[in-house]
Amino acid sequence: MSLKKFKDAGYTKIQKNGKETVWFAHNQPDPKGRRCYCVVFQDMSVNDLIVMTEKQAFMLKLKHGDKITIADWTDMFNVQPDMIENMPPHKYGISISPTKTFEDIYTHTSTV
Repeated sequence: MSLKKFKDAGYTKIQKNGKETVWFAHNQPDPKGRRCYCVVFQDMSVNDLIVMTEKQAFMLKLKHGDKITIADWTDMFNVQPDMIENMPPHKYGISISPTKTFEDIYTHTSTV
């Protein structure tokens, strides 16, 4: 689907860097205050979707600093925690279920 179709439907947003990206306006956290974040370490030792609160995401940024990138996929793509938690364990012959938690990422040590 092209960006134009998303724009025509009202699903785009101009980011701080001036680029227009797909964005869904109904991106609320679940009743427990959790959101879905894509967490990537600089050394690629972790590249996963993690369900956590905004406070937990902030704690990870404080602890790991420049070694970690965290993107809010609830804000960007409207991915909800139940979508992640209810994923089938395998699809197309590969494991796709989330295996990492906030605690795993918090205690993770990067190799860089």
